[in-house]
Amino acid sequence: MKNKGQSAVEFMILLSTMFFIFVSFISVVYTNLEQKNYEKKDIALKEIASSLQDEIQLAYEASDGYSREFELPETSLYDYYEIMIDGEVLYIVTHDNRHAMTLPVYNVIGQPLKTGTNKIMNDKGVLYLNTVPGEAVFRLTVNRANSGANGVSGTVVKTVSGSSGINCIDGGDCYHDYSSGTIVKLSSYGYGNIAVNDLAPFLNCNSMTYSNSVGSCTVIMSSDKTVTANFKDI
Repeated sequence: MKNKGQSAVEFMILLSTMFFIFVSFISVVYTNLEQKNYEKKDIALKEIASSLQDEIQLAYEASDGYSREFELPETSLYDYYEIMIDGEVLYIVTHDNRHAMTLPVYNVIGQPLKTGTNKIMNDKGVLYLNTVPGEAVFRLTVNRANSGANGVSGTVVKTVSGSSGINCIDGGDCYHDYSSGTIVKLSSYGYGNIAVNDLAPFLNCNSMTYSNSVGSCTVIMSSDKTVTANFKDI
């Protein structure tokens, strides 16, 4: 007959085995859920990009004088994203850079908006998005600078709510085209051993401020402009 000690050991082995199987099962379920969630976010982002691609296609195939309004969601399954057109390529990427894609589009003058109503038109075969024929369009370019040893990796300069287009991070978008008179608001901040230069957070802004480790810059687009965001090692 088995003694009580041996039975207790066997029970603990059985219990440990069952616990291992349970943990493994939970891990597999969690991994599957994560994968499905990732795929859902990919699909959601593609739907947004495809909807803009379709609007451009419709305008391209339409007759002279075609005009249509449409809206894009501000978020993609609760993820903030950036969307822009450069030449004949549409770019879309989430702010965490986990989801991104490109789609081919016809050449269009102007950029999409995530807040408010977009308007696209066909004027004598030329496509205009949120601009009108004869309206000046200027480019805003953002540079990042740090004279310290840590460089600018891990720094961020982006447009704040109400503006669109710039998400200047490592591998991000550091320029955007705006209609004449557009007021663009930028914010900057750093991570780890890099911080915003509180003495001169930006160069070439119409106005700028610094508060709570964040730099703010306002630019009024009246020509092509280049803004520099300054950082420092800490």
